[in-house]
Amino acid sequence: RLPIIVLRRTDLGKSTYTVAGEPIEEFTVKKILSITETSYREMYKDRTSPFLYKPQVVELLQKYHSLFVIGFSVPRELSDYALSRD
Repeated sequence: RLPIIVLRRTDLGKSTYTVAGEPIEEFTVKKILSITETSYREMYKDRTSPFLYKPQVVELLQKYHSLFVIGFSVPRELSDYALSRD
């Protein structure tokens, strides 16, 4: 599914990102960045969720700028903040 959403995860540290979606999106990003040598048929064996860092995200956006979208995640402890600040 396109675009592939890359989430900025502030709960994991500065400039840490993950890939949102199904395993196929994660596998696609791993292949583009040469993180894995696994074939398509064996992609379910490599179930480690890749952590991406700013240089890798910049590379993705430079090469395939229209195929990736940056999203921002909110830590769980702050997810109720907007509701309770009245």
